[in-house]
Amino acid sequence: MDFFIKDDIVNIKNIDLRGISISDFEKELSLIINYKFNILGITKNSITIRFFRKNILNDEFAQSLRNNIIKILNRNNKDNSSTYKKFIIIPTGDEILEGIVEDQNSPIIAGMIIRKLPGSSIIRSKPSPDNSEGFLEILNQNLSKNPDYIIIIGGTGGGRNFSESLSKDIVHEVLKNNYENILSRNIYGRNGHLFSTLTIAIENNTTILSLPGPKDECTALFEVFLENINEDERVILDKLRGRLIEIHETKYDQLADKELSEEELIKQIIKFRNMGLGARQIAKQLNKIGSNLKFYQVQYRLNKLENKI
Repeated sequence: MDFFIKDDIVNIKNIDLRGISISDFEKELSLIINYKFNILGITKNSITIRFFRKNILNDEFAQSLRNNIIKILNRNNKDNSSTYKKFIIIPTGDEILEGIVEDQNSPIIAGMIIRKLPGSSIIRSKPSPDNSEGFLEILNQNLSKNPDYIIIIGGTGGGRNFSESLSKDIVHEVLKNNYENILSRNIYGRNGHLFSTLTIAIENNTTILSLPGPKDECTALFEVFLENINEDERVILDKLRGRLIEIHETKYDQLADKELSEEELIKQIIKFRNMGLGARQIAKQLNKIGSNLKFYQVQYRLNKLENKI
């Protein structure tokens, strides 16, 4: 919780009090609340106050007091008016949960929050497994902490349709099936294949944002989100979708200039298939690096990947 009560004393936590004038702050607070009080102590992120009237301190009063304190701080420092936010980051994936793959995205996202919204509270959650039940459990555990934002990394793609080694789309399905206030935007490839789904949901005043797992996409989209954090959710989603389409477009031509082994060839075929390319388009891309594959040779490998033969 963001406050602690004992008898006639309340400690308000997780607020940025650096550089404030105690006397000015005390005067402003006395104009808002109608009870006599005394400030016992202030640190850079908490304040302890004693009230002289008994039996007024409860959770509702403490939360209202915290909100009023934040309003005072915001008025006095407009540049930091949106810094008092609580973020929870949830990475997804069995390989991250089991420690096989390092979670590189969460530290980067946390650093971006600190730079853009100094004073924010940031928690990295235990990673979610690649199944709906486990993800929903992790999500609900974090929702119970009442954050302002939950940032979900990964679990948003359709790659599982083409390879069992790739994660399936669990995030959108869980949000759609368990919460009412949800908005989403789909990203399709050139042949109509669903590449990714971006989702924003609102649950009990918590904004839930889904981000794709690849680091370049995850960080680029989160930068867009931070720049537009106070916009309407629909506006944010449209801007996220536009940025992700730009990233996908550049990836169509990003093949290494080298001869591919069969293993590398399969990886590249899966990569371009997940971008929405058909067999003919994939063959054209692979031919740029001298693979000399015909479209039917690509189609044969796609059929094997999709268990059609």
